[in-house]
Amino acid sequence: MRKDNRSALNYFRKKSIKTNHGSGIQKLLAGKIPANILMKNQCIQYLNRLQLKELKPTRLLERTFNQTTNYLAFDFSFLYSIRLTHDKIAIIWESLELEKSKKTHIFTCDNDEYNLIFESVNSHLSSESNVRSTLNGNDEPSLNVQEKLKYFRGIRHENYEQWARDIEFALPEILEFKDNLGMPVVV
Repeated sequence: MRKDNRSALNYFRKKSIKTNHGSGIQKLLAGKIPANILMKNQCIQYLNRLQLKELKPTRLLERTFNQTTNYLAFDFSFLYSIRLTHDKIAIIWESLELEKSKKTHIFTCDNDEYNLIFESVNSHLSSESNVRSTLNGNDEPSLNVQEKLKYFRGIRHENYEQWARDIEFALPEILEFKDNLGMPVVV
């Protein structure tokens, strides 16, 4: 993880900005925390509330490679498993890094293939260094990987409200689960 991101995460820890099922960040700190940290916190809260109750979000180290500096690194990410229908699950990959350029990536699969797809996604993210390029690519090798991983689409982080609307538009099935959890619909 880059030094500037470690500093931001340490700031998170020092100020006790941990959330538990939607509790917000203290108003006292809100004006002092950079917007991208606040937005990332909201995205994580949102996904935590939708996570399947019988499972926990899975932490993983995303292998990254900076082609400019030839530097191999690992960034922290979570994989969330979210029920869409009785027989369909979304696996959502959310980076914990604070760069806005890192999209939320969505994979969808049927219940009977969930374990295989989840392990394939987890393994691919942990072992390959050009994962984001592959998921965003339109060339044949990229499309083959996307098909194998049941890749659905990516969601950009412009701001929290737009991100949440885009998630709900891409996966309208989650609106029913939000109602059951008492979560507001983002308008």
